[in-house]
Amino acid sequence: MVIEDDRPCRHCEYNLRGLKAVGNCPECGTPIDPDLHASTSISDQAKTGKRWVSRFVFVPYTRLPMPELKRLAIATSAMYIGALVLMLALAAAFWTLFGARVGLADVEASHFGHVFIFGALPGAVLWWIGCMMLMVPRSTIRYPHPTGRDLVEQELAIENYGVLNKVSAFSQILLPISIGLAAASAFVGGFANAPESVPYITLAGACAVFATVGAVPVFVALRNIAQWVNDDNAYYKFSTCIFGLTLTAIWIGVTPSFNEFMGTGRGLIGMLLSGLVFVVAGVVPFAWVSGLHALSADCRWAPRNQNDADEQEQRFVERARLRQERADAIREARGGDLP
Repeated sequence: MVIEDDRPCRHCEYNLRGLKAVGNCPECGTPIDPDLHASTSISDQAKTGKRWVSRFVFVPYTRLPMPELKRLAIATSAMYIGALVLMLALAAAFWTLFGARVGLADVEASHFGHVFIFGALPGAVLWWIGCMMLMVPRSTIRYPHPTGRDLVEQELAIENYGVLNKVSAFSQILLPISIGLAAASAFVGGFANAPESVPYITLAGACAVFATVGAVPVFVALRNIAQWVNDDNAYYKFSTCIFGLTLTAIWIGVTPSFNEFMGTGRGLIGMLLSGLVFVVAGVVPFAWVSGLHALSADCRWAPRNQNDADEQEQRFVERARLRQERADAIREARGGDLP
């Protein structure tokens, strides 16, 4: 939103009319008083009418304390890299399995297991570490109130459910466990769906379903951060993830049921059916990875922006001090009168 009336900067009294309500004074670099106006972007409108969105005390994201900005930047970057590696590895594993079903001689079950161990597993672990950094030991952000009188502690995810938010982060350890079990099933039973691999497949599916459902508070936190940085694109992608996690859980749970189609003569049919479900549920992974890509870039940019703004503010203050000193010197030389 643009400031449409005459409003002075709280530091230098520069007229802020025509400027955005979120930003710094172009004259002295002082952050524009958030009490003057509230942003009315799409994401700010959304936060007033959605049950799951935390209602932040309005403070520009870039004016959060530097330790908080760095924590969010590192956490979201780890989550993005982990999610990207995980999705690429799962795609490679799917095509490995597809190649086995169509009869490629050089594809073995061990290839499938190795892709999971050396690709998907590290990505899942990195995603879990990012979730822990974001939500544990605390799932809140601490920052000074705009008035400067109090310290605000704002829940990032679902308000009044701090323990649930932390449990959500811990539950993501089930994702690498699920991948490890899936790899073990490939090494034990191969592509023949041997009876000894069934327990591994069942446990892997159960862990993946619980990890998917447990990720909801994490995605709520990511959506709220996207809202805070005014990234409407990432905001709606994480909203898609929240409501699409159920579809993903269904995909994880249903895919093993296609095993009956994967016998002799029906392997390709089974792969095509499971692939169809994968494509439908693939909307969520795409929104997940692309949303994290945008949000991690925003979070990495914020500390640099704050440093640049602080340096600019210091330069403005120093320039104002030198001007005042020159004016005082002229006043003193002219007997108290300015030219």
